[in-house]
Amino acid sequence: MAKRTSERSMPAVFVDRLSVQVGTPLADVKATLLAETLRAVGGNQTQAAKTLGVNASTIYRWLKRGAKGEAAAGSTVGQPK
Repeated sequence: MAKRTSERSMPAVFVDRLSVQVGTPLADVKATLLAETLRAVGGNQTQAAKTLGVNASTIYRWLKRGAKGEAAAGSTVGQPK
């Protein structure tokens, strides 16, 4: 089970909320979340990774491929590379 961080333990900059319209493509949600997280941490990709609970290499990959492009390409979980 994933560890959840309460709002009280988060720096004030991370208490901002994002609203997502039901039906918004997941790729768009991911791109917005990444962009807003990077904005909140002043562009620090390592801190963004920690905040989102992913490895820093994931942030670099999302930025290199484009957050929307990777999700739009579909999942590769369980598929050979």
